[in-house]
Amino acid sequence: MTKVYSVSRTIRPYIDLFEISQIWLEIATNEEEGNLYNCIVSMVFCAFSLEAYLNHLGSIKLENWNSIERKICREGKLKKICNLYNVSINKRKTPYRYFDEILDFRDQIVHAKTEIFTDKTTKINLNKKRPELPEAKWEKMANSDRAGEFVKHTKEIIISLHKLTGASNNPFGSPYSGSWSSE
Repeated sequence: MTKVYSVSRTIRPYIDLFEISQIWLEIATNEEEGNLYNCIVSMVFCAFSLEAYLNHLGSIKLENWNSIERKICREGKLKKICNLYNVSINKRKTPYRYFDEILDFRDQIVHAKTEIFTDKTTKINLNKKRPELPEAKWEKMANSDRAGEFVKHTKEIIISLHKLTGASNNPFGSPYSGSWSSE
């Protein structure tokens, strides 16, 4: 005899993406080798988590969110979320003042291009054999201190938005939930 079940599962990827950012921050903090890359992973996954959380909020209010969200720029997405929930935020105050910086970093990585940097004003430290090479903006940003700030403020933004939208539970609870019933 075969039973028929009705099965449902909810996946909240913003939680997994945030967890990845925390794991790679810890690795970046504890290991010197590959630090730049570990920081980049942590920082980019903060942006992924933020965007996934905005999509989470949007899909709760709009059935067609998945069909419109790709057509909305990230600034428009945040405004749309605020309008849907009738809330306002101040992007000049912490944690929201980090919103653009986190997503700008992601854009620099995702849309990276080959660049040539020259610096004719580099001063040579006589204790070193060579001058330091110029860096791209994203290279200068990718360090464990900045990655730590990104993780901290990503969490604060998500918690703040969660409260502002009227949710009372912990936004970082289980990333999955499911149910089933037999018919």
